[in-house]
Amino acid sequence: MGQPTRPQIYKDPLLTNLAIRYSPADLVAERAFPRVIVPVPTGYYPKFPKGAWFRDEADVRGWADTAKRSGYPVGSGTYACKDVAIGKKVSDEERKYAAGPAISPDIQATAWATLKVLLRKERIVASACCTAANWASTDDIEGAWATPSSSTFIKDVETGIEVMRKATGRRPNKLIIEGATFAAVKQGADVLARIVYGGGPNDPAKVTTQMLAALFDLDECLVAGGVYSTAPENYAGDDFTAVSIWETNAGKGAALLLYCPPMPFIQEPSAGYVFATGDRYIRRYREEGPMADIIECHEEFDFQVTGNDLGYLMYDTLAT
Repeated sequence: MGQPTRPQIYKDPLLTNLAIRYSPADLVAERAFPRVIVPVPTGYYPKFPKGAWFRDEADVRGWADTAKRSGYPVGSGTYACKDVAIGKKVSDEERKYAAGPAISPDIQATAWATLKVLLRKERIVASACCTAANWASTDDIEGAWATPSSSTFIKDVETGIEVMRKATGRRPNKLIIEGATFAAVKQGADVLARIVYGGGPNDPAKVTTQMLAALFDLDECLVAGGVYSTAPENYAGDDFTAVSIWETNAGKGAALLLYCPPMPFIQEPSAGYVFATGDRYIRRYREEGPMADIIECHEEFDFQVTGNDLGYLMYDTLAT
């Protein structure tokens, strides 16, 4: 006797309360550098060379004499904001037949476009920061942080702090560590020695970004674990070749000491600034021919190293 089969009476549903999506994470560019809102896309900003401000020139004034005279020069730097943008088409059919919140074409398109702009911004900032020529002082670590028993992490960071202090009169207040470098640093004997006997049964001693910031008396330690893919797109969508964003040389690790104020201040130096004409925004418009809406994300910005002596790049931390 014939019986109905499972596919004849039951169709596998598309879940509406679950969806799997990977997206870029551990992006630090927006946390590392302050943002300056500018009135026009291109322009100049004043720079006061530090030499005149550090010279000890004041002297004793005699009775009826005038005070000794001195002065300072004023230079300038430039910025040029560009509109970084991308769009995603959402068809009427896609929206009509989407299976509930797990798909949500408009929400997903907005998130997708925003993440694309953030990823591009991260790469722009990281590329400038990981270029040794952009900084007055750098250190080739030659892979010394990769071996836990002989790691020189603390010594090298303290060296960088002192170099910056002597060059600018300011100590760095931030440390950016590339993701694989952070993993190695946590195993270093020099770091672990600082937390011996510091834990308990329910609270084991562990190396955290807060611990590293406190170790060097910094405001913040950021783990730059972001990656991007260099694989060509394919139809299946499974193309993926991961490359760490915050490295001078691929696969070799990096770290960066910075002095940056929490927000822009007049006559306050900073290792770098993000110049922006306004906030990042989403634009949506209709294309009637294909019966679809276009959802775009835009951000008009520029990143500039504005104080090359206020950053100290340590590169090739894991390999030479």
